[in-house]
Amino acid sequence: EAHFLRAFYYWHIVEQFGGVTLTTEETSTPVLYRQRSPISAFYKLITEDLEFAAKYLPVTQSDQGRVCRKAAYHLLSRAYLTMANYCQMPDSMKIHLDCSDMTADLAPAYFRKALDAAKYLIDHQAELGVSLYENYADLFAPANNKNNKEALFIVSHSTIDALNPQRYPNRLHMWYQAKYDTYCGVSLNLKDGL
Repeated sequence: EAHFLRAFYYWHIVEQFGGVTLTTEETSTPVLYRQRSPISAFYKLITEDLEFAAKYLPVTQSDQGRVCRKAAYHLLSRAYLTMANYCQMPDSMKIHLDCSDMTADLAPAYFRKALDAAKYLIDHQAELGVSLYENYADLFAPANNKNNKEALFIVSHSTIDALNPQRYPNRLHMWYQAKYDTYCGVSLNLKDGL
């Protein structure tokens, strides 16, 4: 599960910020200088972690919101697909993104690995407990919020019912919002965020 989570967070980091510093060791002293890591280093770690997670994660978990095998295969497919797309970028973009080592000749293998991971999900739907809804509206039905058979990874925001009851979305973001309803002419309403 830790391998999946590290891959999940590093995937978001590298896609949002590019090749920032990749570290796998605990930082226990002040660091005064960091060097940017190439995007390919991130994806090497991400795919290694996800391959491990896909192999060892259980098919189901007793606690809602815990990572299962289906989530690992999904993110693994997505990571390989992203790597293949980096490989197909023009060289001028690769230099700018510091991913010149992701050459076009690697793309077919990454596309194949993405397809293999996706096919695992498709071919093992019953075992993994996933399928598509017949009626598209069921995907967004409140009754299917936490037990959605199309969802591959469900994030439970809080175990405290007052913060995240089943019929309402997570409201923790409202705790850090400025209190503006006391200003003259401002009222509480959905349009303005409260």
